[in-house]
Amino acid sequence: VLKGEDVDLMIIARRTPGFCGADLANLVNFATLGAAMDCAKVVTMADLEHDKDKTMMGSER
Repeated sequence: VLKGEDVDLMIIARRTPGFCGADLANLVNFATLGAAMDCAKVVTMADLEHDKDKTMMGSER
């Protein structure tokens, strides 16, 4: 799975205050797994934003 053209990692880093490098790597891994499960060939900014929100706020109930 490749990084989509719309992905801006600086924006993700700015929107995740308090995340260390390992937390950001984990976020990218979750987004990549989600994209792969959807049979997508690229990880989009929407994938990263969705998993960022899930990581910061917890899973949906």
